[in-house]
Amino acid sequence: MNLLLDLFECLTGGRVYLINKIMGGFRNDGPEGLFAKLSEFLDYLELQIPEYDKTLFENPIIYKG
Repeated sequence: MNLLLDLFECLTGGRVYLINKIMGGFRNDGPEGLFAKLSEFLDYLELQIPEYDKTLFENPIIYKG
């Protein structure tokens, strides 16, 4: 899931420690291109929702309903 890590890196400058937040919000505004990357990630996530739904609700190991 590199798209999500790319978003974190774009916003905070790091892929592991997300230390950009402070009380009341973020230290800086989002960098140029952040919203384009966010849109790309959300488009990808929207395509994956049926697979996630199938995995969670049709798998007898996870869902016993």
